[in-house]
Parts: sequence; structure tokens; C-alpha cells
Amino acid sequence: VSVFPQKALEAGRIPEAIVATCFDVGQELLWTATEGGWVSAFDVPTMERHASVHAHDARVLGLKPLLGDMGLLSLSQACLKLHSHGGLQHYACPDEAGDLTCMETDHLGHQVILGRSSNKLSCVDVTRGRIIGDMDTTT
Repeated sequence: VSVFPQKALEAGRIPEAIVATCFDVGQELLWTATEGGWVSAFDVPTMERHASVHAHDARVLGLKPLLGDMGLLSLSQACLKLHSHGGLQHYACPDEAGDLTCMETDHLGHQVILGRSSNKLSCVDVTRGRIIGDMDTTT
């Protein structure tokens, strides 16, 4: 089953490379992200497109579904975003340094820890989309 639009393939447009995937167990959605910043959700098991949004201006580094109906976190080098299951953006948490590399949520999904290339971790309140603390990892 191809997840790419048939008309685009017939027109010779090659889809962007998928660089991240995750499965949302609660919503039964497969999420994908591309080099160009697109985030898409596909219904499982039919693989019908559920939603697609141009979430970031650059490569998506990670995806993380949240518990319940909270949605999906997506991360680029410069921004953390929260989207609904339908693709609507709830918030953007931009990073001035632009050195984000990875993310992980706590066991309840209330906070997300952001890794940085500058040997620093940042903690974000998922509900508000605000950085609530930083920690230097070199000491």
C-alpha cells in the first residue's frame, strides 16, 4: 500500500524522505515526519491519510504521541510544537539557540526534556508549551 498521493507520483514528484515515525496506540495512528518538515498521520490498519501538516521549516528530528487526546509533539532543531490528532497546531515553543537535538517525555506526559548540542537539557511544561528549567550537563 502506497502512502503517497497517486497523482503526485504520476506527475513524477518524488516524495521527501521520511526521517521519523511513531505509533499512537490510543488513537491507532501511524505518524511520519519528513526532511522538509511535513508531519502526517495515517489510520491503522488501512493506512488512509488522516492528517498532514507542514509543521516545521526544516527536518523533523522527533515525534512523540501524548497520552489521551493531547496530540503529538514534533521537534525540529529550532522548535518544539504540539499538534492535535487532526493536525491543528496548539502551540510552538521556539528555541533562540536553535540547537535542539532530541526529546523525551516523563512517564505521565506532563513534561518533555529537550536535548541540545550545547551540553544542556531543557524541561518544557507540555500543557503550556513553556520552558520551565534548564540544566547544564557538563558539571
